Parts: sequence; C-alpha cells; structure tokens
Amino acid sequence: MRDPELTTRARDMRGVMTEPEKRLWLELRAQRFAGVKFRRQKVIQDEVRKTIVDFAANDPKLVIE
Repeated sequence: MRDPELTTRARDMRGVMTEPEKRLWLELRAQRFAGVKFRRQKVIQDEVRKTIVDFAANDPKLVIE
C-alpha cells in the first residue's frame, strides 16, 4: 500500500516545479520523448525504501532525477 503522506507530498511538489524541471517536463510529457510515457513526482517504494523521483517511466523502467 502506498504511503498517503508521500502521495500528498508528491502531489504538492508537482505544483512547485523548478524552472529546469518545467523545461524538461515539456520535452517528456505526452510521450514526446521516443514515445515513452513519463510521470512526474512519482512515488516509488519497495520493502526497504520509499522515495519520490522527479520523472519516471514504467516501460522501459527509467528514472530521471
């Protein structure tokens, strides 16, 4: 189950992106980067770690931080 606190924090972070993040997001969104779908401020967690990454794609598994 996702950590509700991290999910809320990620949602808040989407609204206050830095200028470089905004520029990169414009290039990544809407599958503009080689047809890969990216999400921004994505919560990623496993048994050991919980983190929020700036940009993530599921296929291929790729994170941009």
